[in-house]
Amino acid sequence: MTVPSKLAKLLETNCKQYFQIASDISASLQTKKLTFVSGNESADLDSCATSIVYAYFLQHKHRERCVVPFFNIPRNELRLRPELVCLLDMLKIRTDNVLFLNDIAAAPERLSSSPIHLVDHNTLDREEVGKFKKTVEGIIDHHKDEGNYLNANPRIVKECGSCSTLVIQYYMDILSTLYNTEATRMEAEAISVLALGPILIDTGNLKNEKTTETDVEVANQLFKFVPSGWNRDEFFGCLKEKKGTYKGFSFMDLLHRDLKQYAPGNVSISYPSIGKGIDWIEEKRSNWQQELKDFAEKKQVDLVIVGLSLSKKEEFRRQMILYKRTKQGESFADKFLEKNKNSLGLEFLKNVEDNTINVFNQRNSAASRKKVVPMIMDSI
Repeated sequence: MTVPSKLAKLLETNCKQYFQIASDISASLQTKKLTFVSGNESADLDSCATSIVYAYFLQHKHRERCVVPFFNIPRNELRLRPELVCLLDMLKIRTDNVLFLNDIAAAPERLSSSPIHLVDHNTLDREEVGKFKKTVEGIIDHHKDEGNYLNANPRIVKECGSCSTLVIQYYMDILSTLYNTEATRMEAEAISVLALGPILIDTGNLKNEKTTETDVEVANQLFKFVPSGWNRDEFFGCLKEKKGTYKGFSFMDLLHRDLKQYAPGNVSISYPSIGKGIDWIEEKRSNWQQELKDFAEKKQVDLVIVGLSLSKKEEFRRQMILYKRTKQGESFADKFLEKNKNSLGLEFLKNVEDNTINVFNQRNSAASRKKVVPMIMDSI
């Protein structure tokens, strides 16, 4: 598709301004107030695409600012997200015009007073972005409200299939105006395609159990703004195929591909999500047990919970792997299982590695990571 130069150009211009401000201590922050936009640490399609969409609208509202989105992962992990690379390529958005976690970690301390807006999460967990905890200015998220940053504006935390849905809903008036103005119509078309990527992927093309009425309403509005000739099913099919690509990825790669970290009480937990089942893993990644242990050792966590999901003959199913690296992790896992085994429908499947690795079928297929995390936090 032909993409408006203004969207890509805005990212390029603001990225250059950021590095100028970061490298030149004499650069004035008064004429251009630096503002960050960040998705969550799993850096999935929803977080990353939505951070760009949100940054675009925020820049539109505050032209005196320099608004820069960043992807909340190291730059070298972008390769693990082929669906994101695919969507950005469709829109001719160059990833060297987007900041990554590496850039934020290397940012001078004086930039930690810059405001930050959060999309697809409502708390700052990563150590590298902890410097912004006092400057959270806005939040739009669809996860459980953790009760932080109550003075943020906007502060929208609402259950929905995709965070992109909520961002577009909030900025719909601006998007409609852009589309109805000849000079900015192509920008509106590109933003609409960018926003539809995560909405359709997260809701299974508006058909899975995560889909809400709000997702459908917002998507139907966006369908009116897409470029002529754009095909919804082809678009969704392309992104879905890319997301389902596992060729060339080790099990260690898969653990990093969609990863979140938690620290309930004094226990450290890694919670990766993988779209395959244990049978596939054992057949295709024969060294998975060692790679799981190496992953936990590298992360220095007490417990690893791996959420597995698979489709078999049109039936969607879930499984779960628990790796208890420490006695602390083992104790927490026992409490978690005792409290939530029945509600999750966990059925013991097998033990691996001297009972430190447990594999379960999870009969409650509606309990995605977003639903399980509050259970983890309540198991302290």
